[in-house]
Amino acid sequence: MGIEIVAEIGKNFVVSEQPEPLETLLERAKELIREAVKAGATTVKFQAHSVNDEIHPEAKLISPHFDQDRYEWVKRNTYPREFWQEIAGYCRELDIEFLCTPMSRGAVYLIEDFVDRYKIGSGDLTDFVMLDYIRDYGKPVIISTGMSSLQEIRKAYDFLREKVKDIMIMHCVSEYPCKLENLNLLTIPFLKKQFPEAKIGFSDHSLEVSTGAMAIVMGAEIIEKHFTLDRKSWGSDHQVSLTPNEFAQMVKEIKYVKSDIQRREVNKKGYIVEDTKDGSRLRKREKDEPLQPILKIPKQALGVETKFINEDEMKFRKVFRKGLFTGRDIKQGELIAREDIIALRPRGDAPKSEDYELYIDIIATRDFKKYEAIK
Repeated sequence: MGIEIVAEIGKNFVVSEQPEPLETLLERAKELIREAVKAGATTVKFQAHSVNDEIHPEAKLISPHFDQDRYEWVKRNTYPREFWQEIAGYCRELDIEFLCTPMSRGAVYLIEDFVDRYKIGSGDLTDFVMLDYIRDYGKPVIISTGMSSLQEIRKAYDFLREKVKDIMIMHCVSEYPCKLENLNLLTIPFLKKQFPEAKIGFSDHSLEVSTGAMAIVMGAEIIEKHFTLDRKSWGSDHQVSLTPNEFAQMVKEIKYVKSDIQRREVNKKGYIVEDTKDGSRLRKREKDEPLQPILKIPKQALGVETKFINEDEMKFRKVFRKGLFTGRDIKQGELIAREDIIALRPRGDAPKSEDYELYIDIIATRDFKKYEAIK
């Protein structure tokens, strides 16, 4: 089919306010993987955390889309390396790709041996501490662009391209759930023009089933959608996820539209594709015979052909954008190496995480305590 369809499991194996044994979480994650395979996903994606270098220990953060203390939530969802090894192995058994979004450099350590590609969440697009570590591997990278400006996307893209040849870019709107009128699907062809050498996709936070097919019409080559067993479950992303039956319907529509696009290309060359009981055949298109139909996209879903940050996304930037802090106590006169710098949420008044290269291999002009802003 040529279209990659990602079931974003994320942390949707967590369904209880009370912590559960690791074995229970693993079994539920495996059930989600099995259901994603049945629904037609080509890839399943998870999210990996390492609380010690993602959230400042003194932070008091509540995400706009999930009413929980962010530090405690991330701490709870920091799993050992063996957890990811088990999930990656199970994906291999079922012949589906294991993809994972590390939320910090420390999270990369947990999954680096088990992934063939990295997915960068939109909240971490400017975490150059993590991007610098990831790009050293040269593995393909997928970047999500929600809550980001075109300038930020370009800066991250160029930074990665210094060492990574294969980069995919996902149009995304950081709104949970995203309303149809805020999808701005015309951003997809806009990104294709801005980054002609990159494959462009769509990471969709809406509850619409047909938006994946709409994105294909606009030129997307990768579709990502949150995936859950039950939208009523407790947790951060269940309420913006598709159920297995809905996901399967989305896959069906994507395949139909992809086929329809291919038929239209044939039509333009003067032929018509006809289905018969023995398969398909080509015949000459008669003069004035209309082209075969393609999915019609609601006008309100199109938006404008540009990339912008909407008002709903601005409140997420305050929570998810990171600043630069020390990862250890540093004495005046010591060299600050890249391993000594960590990027933490929230940024506060610390230097921006995308300015990371300015603070590497410099001499400390004063003493720093661990977790202190580098300034």
